Amino acid sequence: MVTLKPLSHLYLWRLASNNSVGWLKDLKPALTPSDRKILLSQGLIEENLAKPDRPKARPAKQISLTEKGWDYLATNVSAPVNARSYCGSEIFGEFLVHLAKFLHDRSLTLSDIFIAGSGPTTSPDPIDPTLTVKERLDSLRQGAAFPLLIFLKDFRASLPPSLSADQATKALLELNAQGYLKLKSLSDDPSAYNQDDEKAAIMLAGTPRHVIVIFS
Repeated sequence: MVTLKPLSHLYLWRLASNNSVGWLKDLKPALTPSDRKILLSQGLIEENLAKPDRPKARPAKQISLTEKGWDYLATNVSAPVNARSYCGSEIFGEFLVHLAKFLHDRSLTLSDIFIAGSGPTTSPDPIDPTLTVKERLDSLRQGAAFPLLIFLKDFRASLPPSLSADQATKALLELNAQGYLKLKSLSDDPSAYNQDDEKAAIMLAGTPRHVIVIFS
């Protein structure tokens, strides 16, 4: 892999922040044909003719960031970019939009990256699926009238994102076997449940169960 010019590196970040694709005539910073050819020869970008989504538009060149291009950026995050280009602040702003969504979707904060990431890396404590599910059910039992009925679709949505659907299913089956809860179907009529109910259901003895029942 050749060493890229700072402006070419910034060009790749523009594509990344633009969902990996852009029209050649609109991409900024603009590269010389020779610099763009280097990116093409290294397999970091692809160039294709495509028709813009507007009336009477003619096919135009479209540039895409390849998987190899994504890998290059991932392994060269700290490589220098052209600091004199006005595009740098625009690209940084676009990057922050993606970062904000990433943090929100994973319930993270900036301090998790800048502060926690500055020290030695430690592995998180392994999660106990059965304990996590039981603790959540215990919290729902507080002050509830019995028998307590909880739809699986609602219960799954209340679990932490770190617990996978398969882990939750295995934990619920284990608690059902222990007698802590019962997995039941309230109706034999499929029309009584919607698509979310069916997606959240657990198969037990050949029958889909949509509800958690706790008797005391």
